Amino acid sequence: MFRVRRTSNRDISERKVAEESLRATADRLNEAQSLVHLGSWTLDLTSGRLEWSDEIYRLFEIDPTQFGATYEAFLNAIHPDDRDAVNRAYTESLANRTPYEITHRLLMADGRIKWVHERCTSEFDAAGKPLRSSGTVQDVSKQKESEIQLDRYRLHLEELVEERTQQLAEAKEAAEAANRAKSIFLSNMSHELRTPLNAVLGFTQIMERDTNISDTHRRELATIGRSGRHLLSLINDVLEISRIEAGRTTVQNDPFDLEGTLTAVEEMIRVRAESKGLTLTVERQGPLPPYVLGDAHHLRQVLINLLGNAVKFTDRGQVRLRVVVEGEHILFEVADTGPGIAPEDRERIFQAFFQTEAGIAKGEGTGLGLTISREFVRLMGGELGVTSEPGKGSRFSFAIPLPPTVAPAGIDQQGTILGLAPGQAAPRILVAEDRPDNQQVITELLNQTGFQVRVAANGREALDLFQAWHPHLVLMDMRMPVMDGYEATRAIRALPEGGSIPIVALTASAFEEERSQILAMGCNEMVRKPIEQDHLFGIIGRLLDLRYVYGEKASTAAPPLQDLRALPADLRADLAKAAAILDKDAALAIVS
Repeated sequence: MFRVRRTSNRDISERKVAEESLRATADRLNEAQSLVHLGSWTLDLTSGRLEWSDEIYRLFEIDPTQFGATYEAFLNAIHPDDRDAVNRAYTESLANRTPYEITHRLLMADGRIKWVHERCTSEFDAAGKPLRSSGTVQDVSKQKESEIQLDRYRLHLEELVEERTQQLAEAKEAAEAANRAKSIFLSNMSHELRTPLNAVLGFTQIMERDTNISDTHRRELATIGRSGRHLLSLINDVLEISRIEAGRTTVQNDPFDLEGTLTAVEEMIRVRAESKGLTLTVERQGPLPPYVLGDAHHLRQVLINLLGNAVKFTDRGQVRLRVVVEGEHILFEVADTGPGIAPEDRERIFQAFFQTEAGIAKGEGTGLGLTISREFVRLMGGELGVTSEPGKGSRFSFAIPLPPTVAPAGIDQQGTILGLAPGQAAPRILVAEDRPDNQQVITELLNQTGFQVRVAANGREALDLFQAWHPHLVLMDMRMPVMDGYEATRAIRALPEGGSIPIVALTASAFEEERSQILAMGCNEMVRKPIEQDHLFGIIGRLLDLRYVYGEKASTAAPPLQDLRALPADLRADLAKAAAILDKDAALAIVS
């Protein structure tokens, strides 16, 4: 009896120890759950009894004595907007026999909201019937508030970005609109300024061909021509800098005769240099390739600007152009013995319209030459720099890629065109031009050379006359009333007989990119106003395979300085004006 009693006491003692251990474990678990704000729960699906840990009661802020401890009571504690989502997640997990987790809101009695993250897994019997579900609920309110705050910041940032993007889009549209307005203005100004000059220079060329005018009138005509060309050069400078600012200046990489270009520039500058008593030298270091690939027009304009400035600002000594071959690059250096440039002006001279004190004193030019030259050099792949010391002259230099290439196919100009060579029928030329003065200029130029001419005042008349008269070539002004040149060209090209007839566009636009648009539209060539007669006749001759009678080709050799001093005073004055604006043809006409 005694022995049995001792055994029972030991069992009771062991049970108490186990219970105390369980309570201690439960306390530690509750403490851990409290620290991480995570509670656990179990739902007996057979009895429907729901058991929560103490931490869940704290999270839900529910008195255990007032909780129904059922699944429905749990759902009632969830925010009404989230109940369906939580219930659906649980029922689907039972149906699919998979765990689930979900983040949802709790609605407190005082209206506050808490965010919790819930995880659940379930146990099933052998038949697949659910027996028990258990899981955890963790308070993630702070994390969710941070996420919500981050979302607010993100949305605010997106709104700011969208607002800024809209502002940038509006600014871009405004800039593009301003650029379009500027382009329209430049196009209109180009047309309105260059078109009258076409009449001035055109009639001058016509009158100069008259062999019966007196020498005095011929000199006066030469002065008119020089003044007109000088005005044209000023207009071109202003338009060119505007084109550069608008990003509309492009480089043409074509084969050209480098030596011929240098010779032409040298001849143009030499007359003025020698008229001032200056020595002009051109040094070629290394054999120059006969033909190179580059932009002859822009290179020539840069060299003329640099050499012209050197001659203009140098009163004694020399001006030198040095050309050095450096592989596929060629270095150009223009040096003078002029007054030099002050250190503070060496960068400012490249700014548009800036002029040094010496430039202001000379009272010539627009202050755009160096700005245009630097931009041209950059477009050609180089950089225009300057070194100078006051009182000791200046040196401008740049190197650009000019790789050697083969000679292009071309026509050797034999002199001034006088007329059509014998044995050719007079081609019919249709001139579509709305301005009467331009009609007269072009008609007289063509008639004097031997062409048959008919004139249309707009595109509609040109289309009708084309079908009635069947011309061999059309000179088409692009800007006309009723129907412009673009529409008229398309209409002619659509005719059965219009596909093979050459059409040459006439335009007063200064924009080089218009050429590609005009050619793509159906024209064979483009001629800019004011029209240079030899250039126009050269294009017509090439398109119609014509032969011309040429006058004596003017000598390009500059006369010795002592011969220039023997000229009469009035001719020397005219020569000085021609040299000042670098008008080679006028200067040679005077001294001849």
